[in-house]
Formats: sequence, C-alpha cells, structure tokens
Amino acid sequence: MNRIINTSLVLAITLSGMACKSTKKNPKTDVVEEVKPNSEVKEAEVLVTYADPAQQKAHEKKAEAPPKVEEPIKIVYALSVSFYSIGEGTDGAAMNSFKQYIETFNKSEQVSLAYEMNAWGREGEVDYCFMLEELSGNQRDKFISGAKKLFTEKNLVHLNENGQCHPKRR
Repeated sequence: MNRIINTSLVLAITLSGMACKSTKKNPKTDVVEEVKPNSEVKEAEVLVTYADPAQQKAHEKKAEAPPKVEEPIKIVYALSVSFYSIGEGTDGAAMNSFKQYIETFNKSEQVSLAYEMNAWGREGEVDYCFMLEELSGNQRDKFISGAKKLFTEKNLVHLNENGQCHPKRR
C-alpha cells in the first residue's frame, strides 16, 4: 500500500514539475508570480489496483462508460379508442357497446380483429389499440367510420387515428 502511495506521490510531483517549465519570478523577492501551462503535458492515467479481485472488478466497471439508455419504441396504431374519466369513472355502457361492435364487425366481415387493451388510469381508464393489418382498405374504413358513429354523442371517449396509446399502468 505504501508503495502505491509513494509511486503516486512521485508521479504527481514529476507532472507538476513538468507543467511548470515557464515561470515568471519577481526579481526582488525571488518568488514565482506566474506559471504558464505547458501544452505538452497531458493528463496521466492513474492505474488503480486492489488486492481483492472483487474490488478490482467493481472499480473497472465504474470506469466503463455508462450504458446507453434506449428510448422506448413508439408504436403508431391505425386506431386507438380511449375510454377516460374526469373523476366519475369511465362510461361502462359505451365500453360495452364498443365490445359488442367489435364482435358484430368480426362476424359480419368474417375476420378476427387483433387489438391491445391498455389499462392506464386509476378510475378504469383504458385504451383499445388497433393496428388493423388484417383488414382490407374498405374494411378498415368501414370499421373506423362505424366506431366514430358509435361515439358521436359520447363525451368520455376519444378516437385517434394513426396515433399512440397510453402506456400500460405499472
């Protein structure tokens, strides 16, 4: 341990001496008043070693660059239907009629709509998120226009085309 401290001390003194090549002394007092930095001197990398291999590994991990934080992938849905609340809970009747609409549409068009259901609020707020990849262009237009008609008089339902859904509540 003393050997490491002594080596570090000698290295520090050597570096400071090399950095102080050009100085300006006061002729009357013989005291250094100005030290100009030497551009040739670069920071030395100090190697730290531990007797315990576990500590050495921990130190090396700290020295590594922190991992990059990837932003979550933002998925754009063809249609998102958001049932929300303003302090009174969601519109349960509207939600039930939408579930019925999905079932009726599946039977009439002989398809099976795939969707995500994201519960995101404390009062039952939920999003139904559709990609609508299984539908043809006409079927897609028919489904979206039917959903819009279903909710023309509803205040607690938002329809969003080509948008995102709320993230799931954790």
